[in-house]
Amino acid sequence: DLGTMSRNLGKMGASLTKSITVPAIAAATGLGAIAIKAGQAADELITLSNQTGISTKTLQELQYASRFVDVEVEDMAKGLNKVTKAMGTANKNGADYIELSGGLKAAMKDANGQLLDTEETFYKTVDALGAMTNETEREIAAQELFGRSYQDIMPLIKAGSGTLKDLAKEAHDLGIVMSDTDVEALGKFDDSMQQLQAVTGALRNKVAI
Repeated sequence: DLGTMSRNLGKMGASLTKSITVPAIAAATGLGAIAIKAGQAADELITLSNQTGISTKTLQELQYASRFVDVEVEDMAKGLNKVTKAMGTANKNGADYIELSGGLKAAMKDANGQLLDTEETFYKTVDALGAMTNETEREIAAQELFGRSYQDIMPLIKAGSGTLKDLAKEAHDLGIVMSDTDVEALGKFDDSMQQLQAVTGALRNKVAI
């Protein structure tokens, strides 16, 4: 009956208020809207990091750089993954560099024979491709490494790694790159908001019933 329904809804409301008071209050304020948007962005960042294996710090640097080099951050992330795979193949074959068509060689080890990290090898590969004077050979080598989507990353190859590094530093100087702790906190906040939306939807369903 209506009395029982009212009591049940009251209990659900009390439980909801007790468990998610902070995000509920935040959502009701202007700052809450900002926090919600930041939480969603952090959650997307964490998801992309988990999918690509690239740190959230590096992804944020690439996100900032993508505004100026006309290459989407997803395409740069794919490029980094392609370089990682090429490094694995070359290392398995006992090579010290990635070798592609047209005589392209990109070093992937330092002077001591230690493997460079993927990001640095990616930079070296981009510069090696950019240094090729024969455009046809360069495109063939880029396609060999990056696959059919190589054209999406060509603007970055023409810009060079120096531009990418400068933009990464600029992003840090401007305070755009969040720490891992901050990204994680915003990601958890987004999870709380998702819980709030789920419970609110359940309450609406109960009222409708």
